[in-house]
Amino acid sequence: MAGKQEWTEVLELVRGAGDPTASRHLPRLWALAQAEATRALGALNDRLGKALVEELVWDLLAAELPAIVGAANPRAYFIRAICNRALSWIRSPRSMALPLDDGRVSRTPGAGVESDPVFLIDARAALARLPARERDVVTSAALGIDRDEIAAMFGTSRANVDQIVSRVRRRFREDDA
Repeated sequence: MAGKQEWTEVLELVRGAGDPTASRHLPRLWALAQAEATRALGALNDRLGKALVEELVWDLLAAELPAIVGAANPRAYFIRAICNRALSWIRSPRSMALPLDDGRVSRTPGAGVESDPVFLIDARAALARLPARERDVVTSAALGIDRDEIAAMFGTSRANVDQIVSRVRRRFREDDA
């Protein structure tokens, strides 16, 4: 797993090229980003598949490279951005038709409650009612991102992240009652 130190080293090399898009170190940054995305997306990797995760990383680097390179914490910026892109893809209509191994197309993105349209509508509505910061913290936790990393991304403590998640869970339980 790549850490902040390795991200800092690679990004210094990319910044040194003047134009980040022309840096000869982009393949190393892409490999680092690919490994980080795989780790950050956790359980979503099975749902998205390796090819789609690679595509999301390519798209993110192509669209956001200057912002990533210029960020105060590029690794945290990348993690948050790749998680947001993955969630956007999952929520989009194009993700509803997923090819099965035998070539058929499934209209549901998985098994269990996440394939229940009523559950998805209720879950999206509940998330939409949350303030943006709480929604981002809870979504990051649901993606399996380590609570310490979430705290670093939002400039808060792990205890505060746990408190936000707990408070949102309590609200959701009260809404169900």
